[in-house]
Amino acid sequence: MTIRAVILGLLAAVFIAAVTYINDHVLLLTHLVASHMPIFVFGSLIAAVILINPILYLLRRRWRLRPAELAFSTMLMLVVCNIPGYGLLGVFFKGLSMPANVYQNEAGWKKHNLLGYIPPHLLPAEGKYVPEFTGTIYQGMRSQDTNVSLGEVPWKYWAEPLTAWMPLIVLMAVAVICLGLILHRQWTVAERLRYPIADVASTFFEQDPERAAPPLLRNRIFWWGLGIVLFVRIVNGIYHWYPDKSVSIPLSFSFHSIANEYPIIMQADQWWYFTLMPTIYPTVIAIAFMLAAEVSFSLAIAPLVFPVVSIIIFRMVDVEIGQDDYMRGGPSAWQRFGSYLAMAVMIAYTGRRYYWDVLKGAMTFRGIAGVQSYAVWACRFFMVSVLMLIVLLTGLGLDWPFAILIVGLFLLTFLGMSRINCETGLFLGLPRWQALGILLGLFGSAAMGPQVIIIVGILCVIFTMAPWESLMPFFMNGLRMCTNQRIRPGRVGASAMSIYLLGLVVAVPVMVWAIHNYGVLREGWRWSTWTLPRYYYEATDKSVIELDNAGKLSQSESFTPMERLDPHNWDYDSKFLWAAGLGVGVVLVVSFMRLRFPWWPLHPVIFMVWGTRQMAELSASFMLGWGIKSIVTNLGGTQTYRAAKNLMFGAIAGDLTGGLIFMAIGVVYRQLTGTQPPIYRIFPVMN
Repeated sequence: MTIRAVILGLLAAVFIAAVTYINDHVLLLTHLVASHMPIFVFGSLIAAVILINPILYLLRRRWRLRPAELAFSTMLMLVVCNIPGYGLLGVFFKGLSMPANVYQNEAGWKKHNLLGYIPPHLLPAEGKYVPEFTGTIYQGMRSQDTNVSLGEVPWKYWAEPLTAWMPLIVLMAVAVICLGLILHRQWTVAERLRYPIADVASTFFEQDPERAAPPLLRNRIFWWGLGIVLFVRIVNGIYHWYPDKSVSIPLSFSFHSIANEYPIIMQADQWWYFTLMPTIYPTVIAIAFMLAAEVSFSLAIAPLVFPVVSIIIFRMVDVEIGQDDYMRGGPSAWQRFGSYLAMAVMIAYTGRRYYWDVLKGAMTFRGIAGVQSYAVWACRFFMVSVLMLIVLLTGLGLDWPFAILIVGLFLLTFLGMSRINCETGLFLGLPRWQALGILLGLFGSAAMGPQVIIIVGILCVIFTMAPWESLMPFFMNGLRMCTNQRIRPGRVGASAMSIYLLGLVVAVPVMVWAIHNYGVLREGWRWSTWTLPRYYYEATDKSVIELDNAGKLSQSESFTPMERLDPHNWDYDSKFLWAAGLGVGVVLVVSFMRLRFPWWPLHPVIFMVWGTRQMAELSASFMLGWGIKSIVTNLGGTQTYRAAKNLMFGAIAGDLTGGLIFMAIGVVYRQLTGTQPPIYRIFPVMN
């Protein structure tokens, strides 16, 4: 790590924090992040490796960026990617401010006085509709071509919410980074997880001290992969811009007629539309090619197996399939939660000796053989940050039992998504379960009470509603890239925390100004603009209606924390216990079979991702990657596989380069013409 690497990483990270919201939501251009494999970050990395670094080497050898410098700068960029998009602030500001406009038009919400259950300091303007505040968020304060200054932004309405929320956000980030540091050695050394995204980046970091071009760029097969995929992207990008004057190379194929023959598929899987319209994504094919066969095969068949299992098993226990509520849960969501929980149990069991030694070192302040000091200190900071989170949540009005549970469920979400990402390379997705739905399924509305429900709902919106840009997978990949280049994990963790704080300092004022200056109506219909503002009020309203009809509303509101923990007051859903138990059982059984029998064809990750949109969209590409690898390894052997792997690296480079080119073209077109350019995307869009 050098001063040059720090400066480059800082500048790039600050750019992402400052520009992402304006690029994505004001200029309405191709999103800079949008997944755990952001095109801007990895496309820029490939541009540096292929173009910039060779030029620097030819000018003067010492000017070329070394692998460790590239890794460290990339890590800083990845950590900040969580902040300005949907992973955090993209839902934070809208999720807190925009429901006020909806609230005033919802008679049911007013009748039940849902706003009265929310501590006033959690929401700007205490959650009320104030024209000079809420109106500017919708319409914007900008007059013709004149922008408002930072001083004209109604900051007074944001002062209390930012004071209440920022400590929670910072502590959650510290806890997540520390958890990543604790897991790092076990996952990389003992379990040897593949980290496909970090592995791809590390391959591009490789250099030859005596030559300008790195080894990968001197491989002809690599250039064939890059050239073919880049050609496809350019042809299709031109067609996207000029459909009447060009042709396209089809990458999507429709089989929707199958749904007409078997309409029950539509009931069993809400994402059937994507499953029956398979699309080829070269980067996903390449990643699947590099995975263990059982992993890529499991991801490939997930959306095909899910409807069948849903129809057979759910009907056996009289459960309505396809009826999940994103906030309040349902059988499919509860099953995936159970699978996440079982995966966490397996992670703890597999590394039980190491994690126990880390905990002993953290608690006793004595050196433990085989445990690095950075993991011990990370464990201490982790425990302190989790304890402080619980204390702060209790102070915000959340009963302490639910404060403990909500922190644990959030960490479970981030842990599960990180495990999926590090083991499979799946860079786009959602867990499709929320902590509120889990708590309602276990305790019921009466034991929780309206205030707990709505506060938990707000917390879910801020932290886990749209985690396709979560901090932990970003950090885990960045940490792996850096340690591959012998950068100490402790230094990486401290740097990640520092850059995260800096990213918040930069992004918060920029986004508040942009939201009030431009407004959100310019975005048209977007999930974050029209659907997000209703989530926690609608979830609470349904519970209040249920309690009122049952005559339990007043009693529920008056419960003490200990009374909420009394099983006699629980109104748990038996279907929750069945579905969550099923999720736990299948993961544990498949994990045991996988460890016991080398020929076992399934990986337990299938039960964590099936029934989700990302698998419906990406499964065909995982199937192609698995099929190509099977053919290559069975017919060609190891040498052919290595050659084909270079082809896959080229495919990834061509895909990301194509995405970066059209991202840049869109920016230039927008600046020159002032009009909205066509948006050509190489990955699916989650929002």
